[in-house]
Amino acid sequence: MTLKLVACVLAPWLLTRLIKLVHDVWKAKSFKWSMLFYDGGFPSSHAAFVFGLVGFFWFETGPTYWFYISLVMAIIVGYDAFNVRWITGEQSKLLNEMNKAKKGYKPLQERVGHTFVEVLGGAATGIMVPWLIFLLF
Repeated sequence: MTLKLVACVLAPWLLTRLIKLVHDVWKAKSFKWSMLFYDGGFPSSHAAFVFGLVGFFWFETGPTYWFYISLVMAIIVGYDAFNVRWITGEQSKLLNEMNKAKKGYKPLQERVGHTFVEVLGGAATGIMVPWLIFLLF
């Protein structure tokens, strides 16, 4: 059970990180180590991680309180990613624009949140990967 839990949570997270890395390298036409740690983009790795937990509990235990607790947590994380963190990114863009002429100003990271579709993509990945794990093992 523990190995399946780890696989159901980490595999969707790693898959989404890999998808974003490939996309970023393709778009930039080069690789930088910092690309491994970028936030934002499609699909959401945060959503994939927590919905992987939801998928694990659904396929392992069915509709138990563990499933419902993980579902509520996943909805909160998803909402935070496309609402609170998205707004933070938009504010960072404005602050960077306002302060770009200031000497010594270190620009804020602008890519921090997700659109609703990016969160949905992460959630779908987070559910599909545990489904495949339980189907195959």
